[in-house]
Amino acid sequence: NIGVVGSMSNLSVTTGSVVDAPSIDNNTNLVFVDIQDNDLYITFDGSTPSASVGHVLKKDRDYLLYAGMFRTAKMLGNGGTSVVALTQLNGYA
Repeated sequence: NIGVVGSMSNLSVTTGSVVDAPSIDNNTNLVFVDIQDNDLYITFDGSTPSASVGHVLKKDRDYLLYAGMFRTAKMLGNGGTSVVALTQLNGYA
């Protein structure tokens, strides 16, 4: 079974500065991420995201990420501010 840890939160990711992932509960195994408004660049290895470094998460898409990789994520907006809706989950899909 998969359960929710805490409550959903929103993170505002702008084009002006890199945003670190929020604190992830120790009981969280997975993070459900919904990208709203604009795409964003994301890295999981501590490097600084940019147009030439990192992955692109597309707006109007959702992603299920392992908590361990999301704990070290850094994000940067692409084309404007993006709202990232996050729900922490425990259990395994």
